[in-house]
Amino acid sequence: MSKAFFGCIRTALSTEANTEFQTNQALARRQEELDDYGRSGYVLTSTISVPAADRVTIVDTMQRIVED
Repeated sequence: MSKAFFGCIRTALSTEANTEFQTNQALARRQEELDDYGRSGYVLTSTISVPAADRVTIVDTMQRIVED
């Protein structure tokens, strides 16, 4: 029997002017988290972006299947 495990990363990025440094830091943290999940056997299954007035939120969903 297989078991499915899921993980989620939520990254909020400002769309305000002069926030490039913070945005780059947030994207670097996101990449580190994605890499960590990958090393643990997870596969990226979806990425969506959710726009708002002053920010964009990126939601990544990962899945890992474990066979018993």
